[in-house]
Amino acid sequence: MNLVEKKGWICLDIDGTITANPKVIPTRVLDYLKDLHHKGWQIVLVTGRTFSFAYAPLKDFDVPYFLVPQNGASSFEMPEKKMLTKNYLSIDVFYEIEKLLKGTGHDFVFFGGYDQGEPVFYRPHLLLDETREYFETTLTSLAGSWKAIEHMSELPIKEVPYGKIYGRKEALYKILPTLQNIPSINVHLVEDSVNPTFCILQIMRKDVDKGRAVLDIMDQIALPSPIISAGNDNNDESLLQIADVKIAMHSSPACLTDQATLIAPPVEEMGIIPALELAISKVEK
Repeated sequence: MNLVEKKGWICLDIDGTITANPKVIPTRVLDYLKDLHHKGWQIVLVTGRTFSFAYAPLKDFDVPYFLVPQNGASSFEMPEKKMLTKNYLSIDVFYEIEKLLKGTGHDFVFFGGYDQGEPVFYRPHLLLDETREYFETTLTSLAGSWKAIEHMSELPIKEVPYGKIYGRKEALYKILPTLQNIPSINVHLVEDSVNPTFCILQIMRKDVDKGRAVLDIMDQIALPSPIISAGNDNNDESLLQIADVKIAMHSSPACLTDQATLIAPPVEEMGIIPALELAISKVEK
C-alpha cells in the first residue's frame, strides 16, 4: 500500500481495552482491526504485557502492525518480530528500591525482554505468602521462564525492560509515593489483568512510556497523522496525550476520562469497536 493511501494511526492498549480475557482477543475485534488496516489505518498495539504474552492471542492477526510490549520499553515491527526500539532500565536502581522495600513483605520481579529470552527472576523468601502462592500457581505458567533467586547478585542480566511489584492496592498505594521520588524511574500503579484482586507497580526507565514509544516508531516510519488512541488504566495516560482523538474505556481512571474525546462502552461489550467507528468519523469529516 502506498503511503498516500494511509489514513493515520490507531494505537490501542490490550487488556481492558480490546479484550477482557488475558488469553484471548475476540475474533470480532481482530477482524475489525484487520478491516481498518485494509482501509489504510496503521495499527499499533501498546501494552504492559511481555512480548510473548502479548503475541500469544495475536498469532492469527495476519496483517502488518506494530507491537509495543512492556509499556514502551521496546517496540517491534510485526509479523517480522523486528525490534525497532529498546529502552531498558539498569539493574543498579533496584538496589536503592530494595532498601525502601525492606520488611514490607513486597519485592520486585524482574521481567527480561524478548531479546533476552524473556526470563523472569523473583525472590520467594521476601514475598507475602499470598503473593508467592499467586506467582507459583498462576503467573509462572503465563509469561516467561520464571526462576527463583536469593540475591540480585545472581542475576545474569544487567538491564531489564521493567520490574514489577505485586500486591493489594492499599499496600501498593503506600509504597508508590516513595518510588515516585526516585528521579531515574517512571512508576505506574495498574490493575492486574490476570487477577483483579491484585495490583501492580510497574517500574521503568524515566523516559519510557507508551506515548513516547509510539512517537519513536513514528520517527522511523513516516506515515501521516491523525492519531487515535485508546486505553483504560494509568499507564495509558501518555498514550492518550499524544492522540488527536482520545478514547477512554468505560470505568477508566480520571487521568484518562478527564482528557478523553469520548468514552467507550465496556470492554466486555467489545466497546472499542463503536468507539473507533465514532473516532474515525470525527477525523474523516
